[in-house]
Amino acid sequence: EPVSKNRLWLKVAAVRVLCAGVVVFTTQTKKGELLADVAPGGNKATLTLADGSKVLLDSAVNGEIIKQSGVMVSKAADGQLVYTIQERVVHGEPKKMLTNTVSTPRGGQYQINLPDGTRVWLNAASELKFPLSFAGLKERRVSLTGEAYFEVKKNAAKPFIVASDRQVVQVLGT
Repeated sequence: EPVSKNRLWLKVAAVRVLCAGVVVFTTQTKKGELLADVAPGGNKATLTLADGSKVLLDSAVNGEIIKQSGVMVSKAADGQLVYTIQERVVHGEPKKMLTNTVSTPRGGQYQINLPDGTRVWLNAASELKFPLSFAGLKERRVSLTGEAYFEVKKNAAKPFIVASDRQVVQVLGT
């Protein structure tokens, strides 16, 4: 009887070692596949204009992309998106509130210079909606889905507000 208990123990131990080997092999294979499928990050983003048209920023040529409602949108040599106000609203409200959206895919990132001088670094799988110009508005409000880092241009009279699905953050400047 002691011999049969030892054989049973050896069989159980062998099955456990075999199962552990299969689990380790499967886990290593899945990790390897995941690493092989993920491309390195880069400056990849899509600009959606107020009229719904889209511009792929990673393939757009450096320089002026479009002019709309007194604001020039351009792509700098280092790849960032720059908004420059060319016409100022002197009195009254702007004619129509136009909104642009910059969205990044998984593995993408992008830097945007907003019309007020605020700089935004948009992280992967994120989206930033913002008015084409903050002129004539009481606040500088943007909408964020995902992650971004902001360097907000100081303006105590016109607070900068970031709204997301879970919170609203007000900043006077950084």
